[in-house]
Amino acid sequence: MLAASGWHTAYPKLGYSQSGITDTGPDTEPATLKSLRSAEHVRLTQYLVNARERAGMTQQQLADKLGKHQSFVAKYEGGERRIDVIEFLHIARALGFDAPRAIRFIEKR
Repeated sequence: MLAASGWHTAYPKLGYSQSGITDTGPDTEPATLKSLRSAEHVRLTQYLVNARERAGMTQQQLADKLGKHQSFVAKYEGGERRIDVIEFLHIARALGFDAPRAIRFIEKR
């Protein structure tokens, strides 16, 4: 468990640590880290980078439009950070693409 390796588990029954990494047991990698390397996540980040470039925007311009720091865009585009559904919808709106269509495209590949 993460607690045994020095991590403090805030919600052990739910499997959430204070760091936000899901405790999946001693011999497995946390689920959050696995999803950052999944084929679907790679396709999502590639789609978002391409959409930003098609919109003719820099990371800074998109971040400004979203009311975020440039590092927010850099981290999700670089695969270091996941985005939630609401963030995805805001990004889609800012870049002018259809979110449901994008999801279908990402799922098909």
